[in-house]
Amino acid sequence: MLRINLYKNQSAERGATIIVVTICLAALVGMAALAIDVASLYVARGEAQRAADAAALAGANIFVRSGITSVSGMDQTAICQSAQAAAAAIAVQNTIAGQTPTITSSCAFDTADLPENPRITVKIQSGALPTFFAKIWGGTVSTATATATAEAYNQSGSTTPPVLLTSVKPWLVPNCDPSGSTPCSPGYFVNADGTLAKNNYVGQAIQLRPTPDETQQTGGNGAGALTFYPLNFTNITPSPNLVCPTGDSCSGVSTTNNYLDNIACSVRIPSQVALQCGQQIGFRQSIRVQTGATIDSDTVTGASCLIHQGSGGTGQDVISASLGAPASITGGENNPDTNLNGVTNISRSDSIITVPLYNGNSLCSTRFGRTSCNGTAQIVGFLQLGIVQANTSGTPQVDAVILNAVGCNASAVPSATGITSNSAIPVRLVRNP
Repeated sequence: MLRINLYKNQSAERGATIIVVTICLAALVGMAALAIDVASLYVARGEAQRAADAAALAGANIFVRSGITSVSGMDQTAICQSAQAAAAAIAVQNTIAGQTPTITSSCAFDTADLPENPRITVKIQSGALPTFFAKIWGGTVSTATATATAEAYNQSGSTTPPVLLTSVKPWLVPNCDPSGSTPCSPGYFVNADGTLAKNNYVGQAIQLRPTPDETQQTGGNGAGALTFYPLNFTNITPSPNLVCPTGDSCSGVSTTNNYLDNIACSVRIPSQVALQCGQQIGFRQSIRVQTGATIDSDTVTGASCLIHQGSGGTGQDVISASLGAPASITGGENNPDTNLNGVTNISRSDSIITVPLYNGNSLCSTRFGRTSCNGTAQIVGFLQLGIVQANTSGTPQVDAVILNAVGCNASAVPSATGITSNSAIPVRLVRNP
């Protein structure tokens, strides 16, 4: 009798295992499907954030190029529109799940706590993202959204660490009026306390001329010209980090002439040269005045190579600027990115450089036909310039446009910390919700 009962119980339970396994498999498949959809959404969210970051930084770069961080009273509406256009151009190059995102942006100027740090906030949103399994259960349409805020950070007069710059050009420019109408004291571009002089110099044309034996600088040489001291980066050796253009204007680049090479090499990959606020330049310093018979030719050869200027003096990017207005850059026919040839309002150019400022004292003197450079000078600020042309005939000089300026706090000393940038005015992300 007991045997019969056991047999009946086993017959009643037959097939239960299959049901349990089926239920477990359904649950596992459901969880796997959910994991796949969630993972794809996380990837899309990351792509959206990267697109927002890149767009915000591109917009902030327009603030730098416009000079608004150095001069108040500019047309904020026009500058904001330029920044928004640059942000949008970068955003569309970063797809989200293969789709072109939509972008909205806004600008903020002259806030109470950061009057010289304009900001742009960019919001990126994807279209309807594809889901693989959620739609089986009637899942709603998913989108990826991200926001980023970037600013152009001009810390003139602040007590924060000095700006650390890389890929600056070896030209020590006096803090003087290029027209020669005023002496160097007080400073023309920046004040002694590191604040901006806020003269109407952004957008001004300027000519830079090398002179290793210039006496006391009391102003410009007239006609918008400033003489500068060439610098010898003797602590730098050629390395793979130096990326030099090629072409008919670069025949002098040989990676054996540090002065020429540090002019000609592109700023896309920072060189090993770094200049800092408060740094001493000159006699018995790591960076000294460069002398030699080829200074003039090396200057114009290096500059023409840097900006991709052709043998006829053309082909480089065209920089258009006027006092108190945003600078506009149009890609030249020799721009290494052929997609930018003839394109207006491009966001970057090898023609944009940074040079250090000093107070204008004499570092060199000539006696009995011999030049001696025994003076020292302290870096008091930086200028951002757009090189228009290297004059390879007549007076050796570099024609440029002043784009921006930053001053050093009087108490600034060289520091290993700081904000790294290839520009006088760094750009940075300040908020990433």
